[in-house]
Amino acid sequence: MIIKKWLKKIRDWFRGNNPTPQPTPGPDPVPVPVTPPAGPVSNKFLWKPGSENDSKLVVLLPNRYRGKVNACHVAESGGALIEQGRFAGDTANGMRPHYRFARPGGHYGQNIQVIAVTTEGNIKWAIPDGAQRKEY
Repeated sequence: MIIKKWLKKIRDWFRGNNPTPQPTPGPDPVPVPVTPPAGPVSNKFLWKPGSENDSKLVVLLPNRYRGKVNACHVAESGGALIEQGRFAGDTANGMRPHYRFARPGGHYGQNIQVIAVTTEGNIKWAIPDGAQRKEY
C-alpha cells in the first residue's frame, strides 16, 4: 500500500501533476507584552562627584536618552575633551544611562561641561564646580 502511494507521487511528479502543498496555518502570533519599567523613570541629569560604588564621578543622563547615547565625556568649557566616560548600564536610578569616570568629580575642576553624543546630536550640561553635586 505504501509503495503504491509512493509510486503515484513519483508518476504525478513526472507528469507535472504535483500540486503545490498549501502551508498549514499556524497559531495566531502571540503579542509580546510591553513590560513597564521596574520603577519610576527620571528625566533629570545628575552629576554625582562621588558614587557610593567607588567614590568616583558618575553621570546619570535623562531617561529620554536611553538607547540613544553613543558616548559621554567631560570637557573644558571650550569643548576640549578631558575624559570619556564608560557606559555602566541604564536600568537603575530612574532607568537612566550611567557613565562612570576614573576620578572623583572634584578632580575635573570648575566651569566644565558634560557632553553626551547622541543619535539626535550633542547635548551639553554646564557644571560650575566638579566637586559639587548638580542636578538639572
